[in-house]
Amino acid sequence: MAKSIFLPHGGGPMPLLGAPSHKELIAFLNGKAKDWIGKPKAIIVVTAHWETKNPIISGASKHELYYDYYNFPPEAYQVKYDAPGSPEIAKKVFELLSNAGFHPEIDTKRGWDHGVFIPLKMVVPEANIPIVQVSVLESQDAVELLNMGKALAPLLKEDVAIIGSGFSFHHFGAFRNSPEAAADGNKAFETQLLQVAKLPPKERFDALSKWKEFKGAEHCHPVNATEHFSPLLVTAGAGESLEDHVKLDALGVETSGYVWN
Repeated sequence: MAKSIFLPHGGGPMPLLGAPSHKELIAFLNGKAKDWIGKPKAIIVVTAHWETKNPIISGASKHELYYDYYNFPPEAYQVKYDAPGSPEIAKKVFELLSNAGFHPEIDTKRGWDHGVFIPLKMVVPEANIPIVQVSVLESQDAVELLNMGKALAPLLKEDVAIIGSGFSFHHFGAFRNSPEAAADGNKAFETQLLQVAKLPPKERFDALSKWKEFKGAEHCHPVNATEHFSPLLVTAGAGESLEDHVKLDALGVETSGYVWN
């Protein structure tokens, strides 16, 4: 049985470029994260960098890469990741989301964004596991995102891993404007998030549906710009028991990764 995993993906291509500010994240993606993922039949990646009104699913047998970052060295735009897509798994994702009351669409044109290929190039460097990219919701509605995960959960039993690619801290303006308050908020938020991540599914769902009320939430995710937290909600909605977690320093802030079995 595959697992539901939230991976922090860092700043743009910086993990692949070996940025010193990402030292702990690089070690995690090259090490423990590989163990978390194992060798599933396929991987669904819910990416923070694709927000749409309704869930959209990458459904081609092959997708190009979408270099959706700017002002980095030339080598950041020469990255390759040639894993196959999976129209078969995309169809299953479509059916599960449709049955749960969503209105998904299948897209065969959009490339995989860096929320997909940056972490996967590190955790599955062989590029030999089929990938299906799924968008998060423009509404940023916690209950809808949790329900997306709940709808996709049956795929775990079919050995299809679900990865949420985002960042549990994504408000760097707060550090520039009020660094002490932001640092305190960052730690308080991460502490409560871990407590909630350990809860059984029903209690976890209820608590995360109100995550914006967590202490420090406003210092970690700007109001109405919470897309980097959205993938965590999907994976938390899909998972059962928390198996492991990791806290990392990346870009000078505390961020977390989670795996539910």
